[in-house]
Amino acid sequence: CPLFRWRDGDASVLSLIGAGVSDYLDAIGNEPRELAAALRALAWDRLELSELRDGSPLLAIKLPGLDLRVRQEACPALAIDPREPLAALHPGLRREIAYQRRRAARELGIDHQPASLDALWTLHRARWQARGETGVLDRDRLALLEEVGDHVVGVGVRFGDDLAAIAIGLRDRDCIRYYLGGFDPAYGRRSAGTLAIAALIEEAARRGA
Repeated sequence: CPLFRWRDGDASVLSLIGAGVSDYLDAIGNEPRELAAALRALAWDRLELSELRDGSPLLAIKLPGLDLRVRQEACPALAIDPREPLAALHPGLRREIAYQRRRAARELGIDHQPASLDALWTLHRARWQARGETGVLDRDRLALLEEVGDHVVGVGVRFGDDLAAIAIGLRDRDCIRYYLGGFDPAYGRRSAGTLAIAALIEEAARRGA
């Protein structure tokens, strides 16, 4: 259970590492009683366990003090119909995807291809450098994605000869979880990033996710 200690005035607080910047946080394991005993042995005035998924073992631990639970940020999911993968999207978004696909087919040519991590590196950085920022992808994160390459699912969108956008997800049991993407700023007005996410949803449907 990865924790860090910080001070809130006079209070010593323990929080999960990644609090405030992550999606789901959790402990690794399935023994809530052992975890509770270990946490009781530590010195703290307040324990904050944030961004927990439903079913987390941390939700089952019993510790002294006020047990305050609040809902935090939503983690939206799509139940994908393999016959119509984009049917769960908002109708306005579906119209935009269809329009931009027709427009690209007419003016440039459009195609989809499996996406490489090298392409993710290039397009993600291009997108953020256009705004004078670096983005969230660095060499350490890229190396981690390479290590778990069997779980990485990526789709690229080509306009003519150019790779315009990419979307990367991580396969987890019967789900594909969107992780990161990027697009060539030259194609920003063609909704290239949105088209890449749509293509990833369709790839998830093809894989039965």
